[in-house]
Amino acid sequence: MNFANIIFDNPSATDETIALIDQRRSLSFKELRSRVSRLAAGLRRRGVCQGDRIAILINTRIEYVEIYLATAVIGVIAMPLNTRLTAREHVLLMQDGTPKMLVADEKWIASARQARTEIPSLEAIIALDTAESGDLPYEELLAEGNPPVLPLDLKPEDPAVLLYTSGTTSGPKGTILTHRNLISDIDQYQAFVGIKKGSVNLQCSPLYHAANIFTYVHLLAGGTTVFLPEITTNAIFDAIEKYRVNFMFTVPTVLYSILDAPDRQQRDISSLETLEYGAAAIVGPRLESALGILGDRLLHAFGMTEVTSHASMLGKIDHRTHPGSIGRPLPGVQMRIVDDAGEPLEAEEIGELEVKGDNVTPGYWRNPAATEEAFHDGWLATGDLARRDIDGYYYIVGRKKDLIISGGVNIYSADIENVIADHPAIAEVAVFGIPDSHWGESVVAAVALRSGMTLDADELRSFVRERLAGFKVPKEVRIMNVLPRTGTGKLLKRELRVMDENAFIRSVQITNR
Repeated sequence: MNFANIIFDNPSATDETIALIDQRRSLSFKELRSRVSRLAAGLRRRGVCQGDRIAILINTRIEYVEIYLATAVIGVIAMPLNTRLTAREHVLLMQDGTPKMLVADEKWIASARQARTEIPSLEAIIALDTAESGDLPYEELLAEGNPPVLPLDLKPEDPAVLLYTSGTTSGPKGTILTHRNLISDIDQYQAFVGIKKGSVNLQCSPLYHAANIFTYVHLLAGGTTVFLPEITTNAIFDAIEKYRVNFMFTVPTVLYSILDAPDRQQRDISSLETLEYGAAAIVGPRLESALGILGDRLLHAFGMTEVTSHASMLGKIDHRTHPGSIGRPLPGVQMRIVDDAGEPLEAEEIGELEVKGDNVTPGYWRNPAATEEAFHDGWLATGDLARRDIDGYYYIVGRKKDLIISGGVNIYSADIENVIADHPAIAEVAVFGIPDSHWGESVVAAVALRSGMTLDADELRSFVRERLAGFKVPKEVRIMNVLPRTGTGKLLKRELRVMDENAFIRSVQITNR
């Protein structure tokens, strides 16, 4: 077993088919195999051994995939670093992961050189664009890779990737993803979606994130992936038209920008067969608008770093029959809802969502306490509160740590968010609790308005009060230009709770009890 065999032992990966395209060049499968095998050989000649870590700090480009696959070839662990973090945060992650080498492009090379002075394990900086004394030029490393090497026969449980969580509720943890995890996730996804040979994927998610899996799904299918240097609405439209894109994954905020683009009707997206989104469900007027414009092209994914990428999917037709759902488990994945004692709950009962399958991480890097806390009898506790309907579809109602307890009553943020999202003036909403001397916690909603819209406090109060019990009506609505999110689109409610009032356009107090 070796994850790299998706290009080396794959009859769909025809030699002359274009595998990858970025702003600099394109590579056929034959060229990609050659470069990956030579890079792997070059790393081995430089003393990199099975089990070592190589950190990656570069933007979205072809070399990212080369490194990811080359490390797998020789049993080395790829360690992607989030490019949105600061240099200090990168150092902290590398102190935990102790990489032997760091690959950096021109934008991050200064940070990489600084890190070398603080990371004792770091023996070399591999420079992609600009190399100075002490750096190892990337292309020179490839040139050293002669003879090239083929993928080792590894154990399924051998680590392939060390991927740090985004840390939306706590500090980042190093999630170990094995060769079995990566291969299983791709196979499970393919069993549900069925990416066709020759499909063209527009990779709109950063490659340091678990959503990089779409590139590798398309490599397995013998398809092509296009990388964008910058994710803008116009760049997405241009790429779809130029490359006749069939598939893309994005987050709701980017999807909304596509739907709201003033020139959308003049752009040709007829080639697009599937538009998958994740990070949050789409409901209400936004979903109706998306279905009206795109038809049955939407897929909704639920996943997390700890499940490699995907756990469940809401299919295209399911968007009409089970709106707001995260769908049902993928083939080979088990999901269940449990109470605080870990006992399974019945349909429509709310509890914590747990996942089991070959795509689930074996645990966290050098963190047995976090691993023990996350796993119960082989089940991964996701930290999400959810319910399952009688048809077997799952619905997220909030994060367990985000549960609001007001006046002794449990309040689930998703119930309120789904109602507020139906208001025609609302573009985005996040509901959370803040300390309250009388009630314990008060419900607060942070919202961003749709372009050109205004929000009237009395009208909003009436709108919400007609649809929710009084104790669920937000006591305060904070109006913002945009809600804080991670680089992959997940809301950062912890930032909203402590955000300075200057971050709001205005705050509306609502009397609700």
